[in-house]
Amino acid sequence: RIVANVAVGRAPHDVDVTPDGRLALVANSNDDTVSVVDVAARAVVATIPVGSAPPAKDASGAPRR
Repeated sequence: RIVANVAVGRAPHDVDVTPDGRLALVANSNDDTVSVVDVAARAVVATIPVGSAPPAKDASGAPRR
């Protein structure tokens, strides 16, 4: 069930949530960034430049397989 939409970067392709559930990390492939979303506030709190086409990773930083 969708409870909110939060605008992030262009071409978001992967979302993961931190273990405590407070933050969602969204990889934006066309912006080469990761958006950090405060889940409770339903707002982007940071945008991190990560270089070309951010890879899909889980919130621990481990690559997804």
